Amino acid sequence: MVSATTIDMVAQATSVAPAELPRLGELPERFTVSVTRLDIAYGIKESGNHCPIACAVRRAFEALGVTIITLDVDDTNCDVLLPQTEQWVAYHHDARTFIRLFDSEERVMPRAVTLWRAA
Repeated sequence: MVSATTIDMVAQATSVAPAELPRLGELPERFTVSVTRLDIAYGIKESGNHCPIACAVRRAFEALGVTIITLDVDDTNCDVLLPQTEQWVAYHHDARTFIRLFDSEERVMPRAVTLWRAA
């Protein structure tokens, strides 16, 4: 059984309402992550595995208890490789401009990024 405190912490880390959270260890259909100043400061440009969005998504999956092997973020998608199936799960995101600016070494600010399962 997952405690109410754990549910609240996961909801806060992922911006998912507690009633909409998947069970611990399951991938959400849709979620929002917060890309922080630290994600931006330590993110690596043109690195789909170490960009600021990748850092935020990795943190969100850890909060959900989901183990991932790696992930790859490009200007429209975030693909996640799961160890259980060794298959990629695709998410779309709403941060195309953010990624292009970051990769061009333009200034970007912390922001929320929404991801949803690709069909």
